[in-house]
Amino acid sequence: MTDEEVRAALGSLPGWSLENAKLHCEYAFADFVDADAFLTRARKSIPTLDLHAKSFQSWHRVVIDLTTGAVGGITIQDVEVAAALEALAKQFP
Repeated sequence: MTDEEVRAALGSLPGWSLENAKLHCEYAFADFVDADAFLTRARKSIPTLDLHAKSFQSWHRVVIDLTTGAVGGITIQDVEVAAALEALAKQFP
């Protein structure tokens, strides 16, 4: 995706931004249990494409960075995963 296409896609992904050529988001949950449950569900739902999803959990906070290794940048699959993560995050209070 071009930078322009990525920026347009970010319009439908509240809380997501472009950082270091990756889609980036930080989520805050009620506690460690919810943050861990979110990551567990996310790991099960992310497709096994050549997607490079990096996650970091610190107590109730989860940081996600998405990019696709095969193309060395952001693809529509990254945007779709970000949208799926947004939907998943809404399941937590």
